[in-house]
Amino acid sequence: MPRMVNFWSKALSKALETRLRKGWVVALVLAGCARPGELPRPSGPAPGASATARVETGRLEPSLLLTGELVAERAVEVFAPDVSVRPLEIRWLAEDGSEVHAGDPIVELDTESILARFDDLRLAEEQAQQKLAVTEARVAADVLRAELAAAAAEAQVESARIDASVPAELQPEVEYQERQLALRKAELDLGSARAELDATRAGGRADTGIGRLELARARADLAEAEDDLEQMTVRAPADGVLLLGTNTTEDRRWQVGDQLWPGLALARLPDGRGLLVEARLSDVDDGRLVPGMAARVVPDAFPDLELGATVRSVEGVAQGGGKGGAGRAFKVVLELRPEDLAAGGSGAGVLRPGMSVRAAVRTPLGEERPLVPRSSLVLAGDEVRVVLASGEERPVVLAGCDLWRCAVAGGVEVGERLGRRVEEGA
Repeated sequence: MPRMVNFWSKALSKALETRLRKGWVVALVLAGCARPGELPRPSGPAPGASATARVETGRLEPSLLLTGELVAERAVEVFAPDVSVRPLEIRWLAEDGSEVHAGDPIVELDTESILARFDDLRLAEEQAQQKLAVTEARVAADVLRAELAAAAAEAQVESARIDASVPAELQPEVEYQERQLALRKAELDLGSARAELDATRAGGRADTGIGRLELARARADLAEAEDDLEQMTVRAPADGVLLLGTNTTEDRRWQVGDQLWPGLALARLPDGRGLLVEARLSDVDDGRLVPGMAARVVPDAFPDLELGATVRSVEGVAQGGGKGGAGRAFKVVLELRPEDLAAGGSGAGVLRPGMSVRAAVRTPLGEERPLVPRSSLVLAGDEVRVVLASGEERPVVLAGCDLWRCAVAGGVEVGERLGRRVEEGA
């Protein structure tokens, strides 16, 4: 529908500009489309319509038609998890618009690549654990040998010290000197043994530290894979109505089999305490809407329900329409009147984010001109004629139309009585 409205709006506006410049007769239609050979018709009779009418002076109340959908003013966003798998693939989705509770699964992502790594990760953990055990046993043995060597060196020093303690006058000079040299050598050997023991202990601590790091890394990789596996089932963070996110590449909701990257929006859970309307304004209508304009919103699911609204914002940069989209458009946000929602009857009580709506935004009024009902106009080729009360048809020049009336630039006088065109099949 937005493509059709934007196309006719652009085409008819261009036609009006060209034909008025040449003095041609043309009808400007701001809402709806006509079959060849007739004027566009409103969806129902104008207020106060009768078999006859008069040409009156007044201003048009043109409306710009938009289509969009209800969105929640506040919502909890659900994003694709940041896991080691790139890209992610959707294996299962909860139904769009379904009621979910906190903790319920809403999206399941493909886990095949993670499960395929589990055997390798578990084997790596076991190997790291066995390697650490071997290292610890070897280090313990090396340290024990170094401690025994140091203890033997200490015993040798004690023995040499006893021999060297014999007074020189009680033994030959040569023997005394040999015993002193043996003591110094034993002390040097003890120092070397103790240094070797310290080095063995330090090396053992380094080797076992490396082994523990390798084991911790293997366990961390396994724990990360287990955490990734848990995150591949995305659960609802709160109660609410599930609204699936948009696959911007395909310009549609997410579907099973779609691929995506971590961080992309998967779904929204609106809290339901405030509703807005998000619509698109074609770039050919740039400048026609500004914040503060009044609008009427009708949900497609409840065509008898009309809600008042106000234009809250119009984006300053037009965005592309996506794959297969109709040109570029500005995002428009309409704020619904809370009193209308509260007093809107049974329909307002079941309005949900995601419902499609139609909105008619009242654009600024033009200057005062003679106005005729659209029901009194007949389109015949390139000529527009007004039906007089006598049944005669007279050519007129139109300057624009709203849903019910058209402004006349020439061809009739204020106060003239008018008839109504004969409908086909009447």
